[in-house]
Formats: sequence, C-alpha cells, structure tokens
Amino acid sequence: MDKIIIRNRFDYSVIYEHECENNTIKLTVEKAIKENVSLRSADLRSADLRSANLRSADLRSADLRSANLSSANLYSADLRSADLRSADLRSANLYSADLRSANNKNEAFLPIFCKWSHSIIGDKVKIGCKEFTIECGVDFFENSTKEYETKRDTQDFKQIKAVFYAYKAYLEILNS
Repeated sequence: MDKIIIRNRFDYSVIYEHECENNTIKLTVEKAIKENVSLRSADLRSADLRSANLRSADLRSADLRSANLSSANLYSADLRSADLRSADLRSANLYSADLRSANNKNEAFLPIFCKWSHSIIGDKVKIGCKEFTIECGVDFFENSTKEYETKRDTQDFKQIKAVFYAYKAYLEILNS
C-alpha cells in the first residue's frame, strides 16, 4: 500500500491523505475532491503540490487558493470552477488545461519568464511595480515612447511586452 499525504505548504499540517495500491498524487488529489463533492469543492487551500503530476486530473471546483502548484504538470487538467486565487503556478504546465470559470480573476500568476514579477490583480496586469489596464497597456506598448527602468530596444523589454500580451489574452478568454 502506498500512502500519500498532502500537506499545507506553510505549516506542514496534513490536509488530506490517501493509501492504496499504486497510489499517485493525482489519485490522491482526485479522491480528496470526490470525497468532498457534498461540500461542492475539495479544500486543498495552501496545499504543497509542487512538481505534482496532475496530467488530465479532474480538479473541477477544487479550492486551491494559495496552493503551491509550481512546476506541476497540469496538462489537460480540468480546472473548471477551481479557485486558484494566489496559487503559485510558476513553471506549471497548463497546456490544454480547462480554466473556464476558474476563480482566479482577482489574482493570478502565469508561468512565463520575465525580468520582473508579474500577475493579474483584479482587471489589471501588474509587471514589476507598474499596473496597467488592458487599454492603457496596449497604448503603452504600441503608441508610447515612454520608458521606465527597461530600455525599449532590449530583449528584456520584449519579454515584458510578451508577458503583458499573454495576460491580455488570458483575461480576454476568462471574460468571454
């Protein structure tokens, strides 16, 4: 029997544990969600799931607020209606993941490399210490010559611009 324990990433307390033959983190997470169907969502807040293989996992309605999902394989995972607010998704594989109705519009982090930290806060894209609405960001990147700390003709600026447009697309899809 293989026992897997999901722990709180901050205080290391046990959130959920499951034991069975050939157990995996994916099976354990899905079992936690299924057992909590009557509560409408599994409480995996602050779970330490970094580097977990959750490929094609059914994570619908899971409460993953503040969970550490960095470097997790979420390829084709069903995250519909999941609460991902403040979840760490850096370097996570979200390719083909279904994020429709995921509750992460207030704050989300996309796993894209950039010189500055970046996230969505409400309806704004935050890159470094600058926050842009979509309209202001498009105007800044397309029409302005203004520079902050990064020169416009550098690779760093191209990465910053790419991050902005990735978040723009992300917000447009979530809001459609």
